[in-house]
Amino acid sequence: AEAKRAILGHNAIRMFGLPDGPIDLTVPGGPARACDVHSHFGPLDFDVPQVPDDRLLEELRIAPTQRAVASAALAVFGDPERGNEQAARAAAAHGSDGLYGYVVADPTDLQTTADQLRRYLDAPGVLGVKVHGEWTATPTASRAMTELFDLLAPFGRPVKIHNMGDGWDV
Repeated sequence: AEAKRAILGHNAIRMFGLPDGPIDLTVPGGPARACDVHSHFGPLDFDVPQVPDDRLLEELRIAPTQRAVASAALAVFGDPERGNEQAARAAAAHGSDGLYGYVVADPTDLQTTADQLRRYLDAPGVLGVKVHGEWTATPTASRAMTELFDLLAPFGRPVKIHNMGDGWDV
């Protein structure tokens, strides 16, 4: 671990022109009412600290984020039933503190998505929908995505989307 830090530190000095010495890591001040609209309930399959759902907003407040809307990584990466239930449970428990949830919608499985929307979209603290074109391998300009948005429209909720493929801007 010490060698890894030394290597990464010297690479950062060289690549970013940083001074060779202690670096001030104080978090810069931000707006008093910051809202993170792209958080995730874990576990995350990445080399990042794993933060329990009940501590997510506390960890984000370092920035100082006062509110956050999160989707469950489990739902994004292929288990919408367990993941959306996790997000709804966390949002219900912590929405009064400023931690809210998204229901993850899968354009490749409209029936499950419709069931998940009916089950969780009106749950306390659930504010909107998350769509991830890349993880579902669904181009944003595809017929499947159009059908998903036809399903989402009557709910009238905000949608956080990761676009994928060409032509999505049109």
